[in-house]
Amino acid sequence: MRSDFKAWTRTVLACLPWVALLAVACGPSELPSTKPEAASGTDTANGLTAHDLLPLAEGNRWTYVIEKEQQSADLQPVISVETRIWHVAEVKEAGGGKQAVIQELNEDEKPIGELVLRVTDDGVYLVSQVLNGRRYTLNPPLPICVWPNEPGNTLTWSGTGLSDNPNLELETTITAKGMMEVDTASGRVEAYRTDISTRPKGGGGNPASDSSYWFAPGKGIVRNVDKLLVQNTFRKTTLKLKGETIR
Repeated sequence: MRSDFKAWTRTVLACLPWVALLAVACGPSELPSTKPEAASGTDTANGLTAHDLLPLAEGNRWTYVIEKEQQSADLQPVISVETRIWHVAEVKEAGGGKQAVIQELNEDEKPIGELVLRVTDDGVYLVSQVLNGRRYTLNPPLPICVWPNEPGNTLTWSGTGLSDNPNLELETTITAKGMMEVDTASGRVEAYRTDISTRPKGGGGNPASDSSYWFAPGKGIVRNVDKLLVQNTFRKTTLKLKGETIR
């Protein structure tokens, strides 16, 4: 079990998600609903839909600054800063929405990973991710943005795909926080926030993962924060949008 948790740790951090996470649409044809059955998939205050939160067209690109911090009880914190580029390589219709294959590149434009994200009327979903040459497919897809993003709108997710063990089940609570101002690498913007809290299914608080995603209409993910506690080690990854090219 400990090796499973270590594998889950590596995957969640990369989902930035990414991370984590970060994250990508996939698997089964039915997605968990993020709204009451009678609710509309449109934000009636401004006419937005979930598709406005993550523009998916081939050639779209986002450049991010990633800050990584790791701290153990008996060591000084270690902090690093990197650049990541997300490039939309392919877009198709899937699962009742639009699904994109997003290449993750380093600052030298070298491919280092891949994300698959899906947008439906209900929100944005993480479907799968390629990490260290291995594909992790979430079953079912994990919502990383609740829509409509009304404060307090909450749903739960239970599934597999976040570890080397395909049968290891985790439980996640996804909560909408609404529109707010947030810092990015290019200034402050208004964005919709969704919080994601993941724990082992059946109880236990370690490892524990807490993430937040901010989506700005017309821009996409403008900020993501992943916090992960595994035994005595705390890790935090912050993703900030530096610039984007939207077609």
